[in-house]
Amino acid sequence: MYKLVAIDMDGTLLREDKSVSDRTREAIKAAKAKGVKIVLASGRPIEGINRYLEELDLISKGDYVLSYNGSLVLNTETKEVISSDILSGKDIHDLYKISKELGVNIHAFSRAHGLITPKTSTYTEVEAEINGIKINEMDFNLVDKEDEVVKIMFIDEPEILSKAADNLPKDLYNKYTIVRSTPYFLEFLNINSNKGTGMEA
Repeated sequence: MYKLVAIDMDGTLLREDKSVSDRTREAIKAAKAKGVKIVLASGRPIEGINRYLEELDLISKGDYVLSYNGSLVLNTETKEVISSDILSGKDIHDLYKISKELGVNIHAFSRAHGLITPKTSTYTEVEAEINGIKINEMDFNLVDKEDEVVKIMFIDEPEILSKAADNLPKDLYNKYTIVRSTPYFLEFLNINSNKGTGMEA
């Protein structure tokens, strides 16, 4: 019998309207009743996962969640950090410079400031709406190099983002885990971060 089932959210657990079907809810309930551990594993920040943890009764001292594609793993009840492999303000400076060279929009998730961007764009608004969080505009040049940053994203129209992705400096693939999570999101994570390492933690 399976001991643990990890479930991606957008495009997997959730329907197009971001709801959980009755059939899925009952399947999760039945699995839990058999002692199977259910873990939500998403690229979302924890704020965008919490209501689904509540809805699916996945908040207890024995439950865990993978957020930011495994960069941050938490106990769902105590919020204890089980694993944290993140970036820094210096990474924001480096990737902001590249985003300007490639002509693509950028935003990031800061531990101190939440969703931050030098300029609000359509897909930063999409990110904020999906996760129920606010946008904080700030000059990325003024972000402290030592700030804790969980994830940095290039965000733009699919054709613009595709062109930017094709022209990324090759050395970035040795510095970051890079994920094209949707046609309009290109994510940069700590090189040690992915859902697999999050599950191991």
